[in-house]
Amino acid sequence: MASKNTAIMLSALSDDRRIKIIEALADSDRSDSKLSEMLGMSVDEIREQASVLEQAGLIISSENDDSFDYCIDPQQIAILTGFFELILNKCSPPKCC
Repeated sequence: MASKNTAIMLSALSDDRRIKIIEALADSDRSDSKLSEMLGMSVDEIREQASVLEQAGLIISSENDDSFDYCIDPQQIAILTGFFELILNKCSPPKCC
């Protein structure tokens, strides 16, 4: 059964901007200005969306002078992976198709 934490993480991933941030961080840790440049969002928008991801536990931030650096929290991603693996292992082929 999914925990409340899993539901919070899934909710944080319900926005395509936040998914893009996660995808960009999968390659490497990045600053808010680099994410802004890569994703075509303002730095303020990056910070706003990253805040949601951080509150959900999916990413970690560190302040660096007047910017923020972000990285994925692999332990939290592992929890999501485990959740989906549990579902896939219980899943049988659909009978309706």
